[in-house]
Amino acid sequence: MDINTAPIGWFSIISSPPRLVSALFNFGAKPGTEALSRKDPANYLKWMEIFKSIRNPVVFFTDKIDVGRRMVQLRQELRTVVNIKH
Repeated sequence: MDINTAPIGWFSIISSPPRLVSALFNFGAKPGTEALSRKDPANYLKWMEIFKSIRNPVVFFTDKIDVGRRMVQLRQELRTVVNIKH
């Protein structure tokens, strides 16, 4: 796309680094499936380790303060927004 014919605002979108948006929320279990859907929190903390190596800016949503703090620790030197919704 030519910058001279691009829609207004398009250039600012393509010239900025892509952002990764992710979320981790505890929605609970469906009634009757509690045992099947129970997840080990350690698995999620292990999953989050990948965010240390992502160089692009990250926007992360969660409902857990400790998970939000962990994301901030993992991405200390990197552009990150953590939004904790209670």
